[in-house]
Amino acid sequence: MSLALEIHRIDNVAVVICRGRIVFGEETTEFCRHVRNLLPQRAYVILNLHAVEYVDSGGLGSIVGLLLAARRANGDLGICEPSHRVCDLLRITKLDSVIPIFPSQEDGVAEFRRSTVAA
Repeated sequence: MSLALEIHRIDNVAVVICRGRIVFGEETTEFCRHVRNLLPQRAYVILNLHAVEYVDSGGLGSIVGLLLAARRANGDLGICEPSHRVCDLLRITKLDSVIPIFPSQEDGVAEFRRSTVAA
């Protein structure tokens, strides 16, 4: 299954709902392009990974690259509702200590809204 993206804009936060696999190749190229295009208008991005069944090393690298791009744009990138498999991967690679992870999309949006008000 390829990667499908659905983008919602909530105030200054973009929520990207991902379905499928985030793997090296066409999927990550399109994924990065879509998210980077959001940054000039919405530097705070939440990746909803509830329906992502697999992430390879190229996918992890893409997520880290997007995190850095968001922070360079004076924003941030977080993950919400990661699937069990993705959650394990983030923990094993220790990315859970670098990327904010939220139990729900609503929690992530609320946290990033507070960040935009404080900025």
